[in-house]
Amino acid sequence: MKLISLNIEFNRHLDRVKDFLQAEQADVVCLQELLQEHVLFFQEVTEAGFVHYAPMTRLQRYGVDDVLGVGIFSRIPVSRWQVHQISGQGSGTEPFQAETAASKHGSTRFVALEAVLTTPAGDLPLLTTHFPVTVEGGMDEFQTGVCDNFLNLVAGYQTVAACGDFNAPRGRPIFSRLAAALTDTIPAHYETSLYGPFHKAGYQLPYMVDGLFVKGRADASNVALKAGMSDHHAIVAVLTLSR
Repeated sequence: MKLISLNIEFNRHLDRVKDFLQAEQADVVCLQELLQEHVLFFQEVTEAGFVHYAPMTRLQRYGVDDVLGVGIFSRIPVSRWQVHQISGQGSGTEPFQAETAASKHGSTRFVALEAVLTTPAGDLPLLTTHFPVTVEGGMDEFQTGVCDNFLNLVAGYQTVAACGDFNAPRGRPIFSRLAAALTDTIPAHYETSLYGPFHKAGYQLPYMVDGLFVKGRADASNVALKAGMSDHHAIVAVLTLSR
C-alpha cells in the first residue's frame, strides 16, 4: 500500500497539499498540524473511506481559531482506531498557551493515533504522531518524556509502523533512541525534511525531523521525500506486511 505522511502547517498550503495528494493517490495518508475544520476536506481529497482525527490543542494564532491535531485517512479498511495519549495535560481542545514552555505543554495533548489496517497478510498497526518542538532541534526534559512514553508504547507491539513529525533531528539523541528501537526507513542521503522556502525560519534548516519507522513484519520500500507543498517534506513510501 502507498503511504504518505506530511505536516501540512494548518491552513497555509491547502491548495498545494490538495494537488499533491490527488496526484499521488495514496492508500493511506497521515497528516500532522491538521485543523479540525479541514478533516472533511481531506477526506474528500484522499477519497478515504476510513478516517479518524485526534485533537491536540486549540490554535489561536496566525489568523487561526480551531482545534489542531493529527489525522489518518485510509482507503484500506481499518479494524480498530485508538488514540494513545503520550504526554501533556491538555484536553486536546483547550486554547494553546504559548507564554512559557510549561504553559505550552500544559495546554497540549501529545498523542499517537493508531489505525489497525486490514491487509491480505493480516492486521498492520500504523501510528502517526507529532512530538513537541524544541529550541534549535535540541533535547529537553519534556520531549525526552514524550519519547520515553512513545517507546514504551511501541515496545508492546511485535509489528508496527510509525510515522510523523518527531521534531528531533536525525543523528541527535531522541531520534537515535527511536532508531535503536525501530528501523529508520528514510534513506541516509536525505539531510533535512524541512522546506526552507516555506519554513518560518526563512532559510533551509539541516534537520531531518520527520520519520517513518517499522518493526517486526512491517516493511517500507521506495521511501522518498517530496518538497514544495508545505514547510515540511512529505514522506512517500510503499508499506507492506510480510506473511
